[in-house]
Amino acid sequence: GASAVQINLTLVGAKAGGYATADKCSRIAVSAQAQSNINIKVGHIAANLAVVPVDADGTFCIYTSSATRVIVDVQGTFSPSGDLRFIPVSSVRRFDSRGTAN
Repeated sequence: GASAVQINLTLVGAKAGGYATADKCSRIAVSAQAQSNINIKVGHIAANLAVVPVDADGTFCIYTSSATRVIVDVQGTFSPSGDLRFIPVSSVRRFDSRGTAN
């Protein structure tokens, strides 16, 4: 029932400079995006807080312009009632492309 989620988006180990965009899956294109939530350089780690709208089923997607590891920590949701009330959750790592060995 959330209208958006608050996430911490982290990029690690980029193979080339680039960016990542988080948005509703229904709005993410399979090519270059018009906006970004975070930029990355080779040899750096980048993290950014983002408020991301979600589709009706509660999902969102992340597009990366270059090969990089992606870590997503969900920190809370925003009420669908229109008042944008923030509902915190215990931070939950929903995705970590580094795997368990790292």
